[in-house]
Amino acid sequence: MKHRRELSAQERVDRSRLCQLIGNREGFMHGSLIKMARTCGKATCKCQTQETKHESCYVGQTCRRKTRMQAVPRQLEDRVRQWVANYQNARKLLEQLSDECWRKLRDAKTGR
Repeated sequence: MKHRRELSAQERVDRSRLCQLIGNREGFMHGSLIKMARTCGKATCKCQTQETKHESCYVGQTCRRKTRMQAVPRQLEDRVRQWVANYQNARKLLEQLSDECWRKLRDAKTGR
């Protein structure tokens, strides 16, 4: 394994940020937070007679061409939003590290 000083500055920063994210006690969630406005089934509800709809929050994910969604209780919206952001940040950092390895491979093949 290489010593850290042999890595580029950007790679060291990305690895450090990824370790911090993974070491964080917050969770990770692959998906998107979705706000939906809907009408309920009650004929006397204001959502049936006015333009005011009931807002609810869902988390959705598409995996292997299948979509799944789940309602998120209001008290968990901020936490789930953070889980989704953690996953997206970790994925971005992994992509940056992967790009760096692709560049190293290309440079090694061309003799740079």
